[in-house]
Amino acid sequence: MRYQKIAVWLGGALLLFFIFSFSLLVSQDKLWFLEGLNDEIYRLFCKANLSLNNSIVLVGIDDYSLSHIAYRWPWPRSVYAKLLDKLSQGGAKVVAFDLVFTGQGSSPPDDLKFALSLKHSVSPVLLAYFISHSQKRILPLQMFREYADYSPINTPLDRDGKVRRVRLLQRERDFSDYSFGFKAYLLFSHSQPKIYKNHLLIDERMITLGPKDEVLLNFLLKPSDVKTVSFYAVLKGEIRPQVFKNKAVFVAPLAKIIHDKVNTPLGKMPGVFVHINTFYQFLTGRFVRISHILEVSLFVLVLFIISASVYYFGFLFSFLIFLSSIVLLFWLDVFLGFAGLRFSWGAITVFSFGYWIVINVFKYIYILSALVKIKNKAVKDPLTGLNSLRYFYYLASFRLKHIHLRRRYYLVGLYLKNLNRKRKEFSFSKLKEMWGEISSYLNTEGIWARWEEEIIIGLVGTRKNDLEERLKQIKAYLEEAGRDLGLAHLEIKVAFTGLRHYSDLAALSKKMAEELRNRDDNIFYLREEKNRSASLHYQDSLEIIDKDIENKNIHLLSALENLEKEKQKAEGAYLEVIASLVNALEEKDPYTQGHTKRVCDYAVMLAEYLNLPAAEVDNIRKAALLHDIGKIGIPDSILNKKGSLSEEEFAIIKQHTVMGVKILEPIKHLKPVINYILYHHERFDGRGYPHGLSGNMIPQGAQIIAIADSFDAITSGRSYKGGVSFKEAGEKLKEARGKQFSPFLVDKFIEALQKKGFLD
Repeated sequence: MRYQKIAVWLGGALLLFFIFSFSLLVSQDKLWFLEGLNDEIYRLFCKANLSLNNSIVLVGIDDYSLSHIAYRWPWPRSVYAKLLDKLSQGGAKVVAFDLVFTGQGSSPPDDLKFALSLKHSVSPVLLAYFISHSQKRILPLQMFREYADYSPINTPLDRDGKVRRVRLLQRERDFSDYSFGFKAYLLFSHSQPKIYKNHLLIDERMITLGPKDEVLLNFLLKPSDVKTVSFYAVLKGEIRPQVFKNKAVFVAPLAKIIHDKVNTPLGKMPGVFVHINTFYQFLTGRFVRISHILEVSLFVLVLFIISASVYYFGFLFSFLIFLSSIVLLFWLDVFLGFAGLRFSWGAITVFSFGYWIVINVFKYIYILSALVKIKNKAVKDPLTGLNSLRYFYYLASFRLKHIHLRRRYYLVGLYLKNLNRKRKEFSFSKLKEMWGEISSYLNTEGIWARWEEEIIIGLVGTRKNDLEERLKQIKAYLEEAGRDLGLAHLEIKVAFTGLRHYSDLAALSKKMAEELRNRDDNIFYLREEKNRSASLHYQDSLEIIDKDIENKNIHLLSALENLEKEKQKAEGAYLEVIASLVNALEEKDPYTQGHTKRVCDYAVMLAEYLNLPAAEVDNIRKAALLHDIGKIGIPDSILNKKGSLSEEEFAIIKQHTVMGVKILEPIKHLKPVINYILYHHERFDGRGYPHGLSGNMIPQGAQIIAIADSFDAITSGRSYKGGVSFKEAGEKLKEARGKQFSPFLVDKFIEALQKKGFLD
């Protein structure tokens, strides 16, 4: 059983590992719509708080431009020269062409015109190039590079084909260069970055770089958020020059025919928006990073919440808690973005959902297994491990209803003669071990039940020719097992008879038991009965189990009644011990004669006035009777001394609480009252003994006994000091409120005395 549990837990852990791996694979791909919603809400919040997007203008090579410009695509470079002249005259702060002007164009004079425009442009110009798979740079024409900056436009893709990060620095063996969007920002802001091993310092901000000099891309802008003008409209002068003044102008293809689209968490958009968002991220300072510590913490938190909800609540409510957790994580991811932190919300969602399914499956498997165990306990004999008689009849009649062509069912009786000889010599564990050996073997040979102490009946299905040989094997095994268990005189007798679907199992079992006791044959056949009788039906199963449980409950109640009687006897015995100890103390110290009884009465009076539970009142009664039992260990010379005690003598007297505990500790029934005896000399102000407890750190029972003890001492007096009236004693208790005693308990004690008429 232990190894089965370990195997189940290992299987569960392995399943969770696969779920976790699966979640990492699919969360960013299959949950794109949720991820996009998450990032879209974050973007909208940022858009409401940021207005720097008006620093960007996109000149789009759109379908309108392609249809109205007289040239076929790709256009001659003189067209771009005209555009650059317009933008430079408009006062653009930087012009970034998201186009690769590699090699010579269709017309060298057109190339020269573009080169001259680059040379005379007032605005800094950034051209694009890309890096091939062989790490070769496909650069713009040499004459263009002389008058313009250039940067790579390569963008890394995640395994699901989406862009989520950008390489700020392309560091290869033969060259290094900043990314296109970052270079555009440097030209726009005139910033001078410093690159360290894993960090980038720019504008007094330290940015952590990933393994390949990457940063997470914060998609704050969609195409609808950026002012976009048509390439052709700019050429025709339809756009006022002021639109470009002090702006970062990106020139990029937007027409569908050019197919420059990329997948992002916000959906598909033109490739230039990767560079625009890189530019905008640095412009606004809105950087994000994934915190792995945060991810792990949230994973653990969600797993704990799901585990607790599944454990304490049902299927539906735990699912609602799971959904609530995921929604909270969704908004947490959104708002943490403002602090520059993000986490894999999709991965947590997929994994936690898988975990919720797995843990629910495990829970209901456990419930089903528990139900099977309960059913087995209801229908199995707890000592022998065999079926109860009623359940045996049900199983037997159920099997007899089915037709079996190659075998027949037989009712078998086993008489374990002389078993009772040794039974009384065995302990319960030895008996259980013996029956465990017997039942484990028999249960492999059919279904069995104990008819009475020494007789077992069973249902065996086999061919007629094989039956007698199997019964001989059963007989031999049980006799050998008996010898191994110390039952040398155990003798096995076997009877059997054929069964039909109408057989009266109860009558046959009774007759078989009588024949086994009366006949001398070791193995014999009992003649089949021809009369038909009603057999048990399938619907009788619940009634059978119900009756078995009822019988077991009757036996259990009888056992509990016997236990209660034994408990009362034990309590009577240790109460006699208490009485003996009290008598011994009173014989030792004449002062204590009657004192313990009076203290007990006062303490019980106060406890009952406080409406404490009956069990607590009983504990206070016992503690009050024994509160001074430790004085048995105090020398008589100190205990019976007339006059005040010296400091040394008082120190010895103070040990009586600890001595009392040591005397009473071996008596288990007195364990609940030990602390009341130990602390009944503590003071409310903390100046008592043995540990100097104060206030309600002192157990309430000990505080009650302390008041009762002092009240009797004041009214009874000592050998060296006379007692006072109840009224005067009550006044003295009031004076000690908050010092020696609890103010609340003193007031209640006075009220109890008044109610009893002691203060009249």
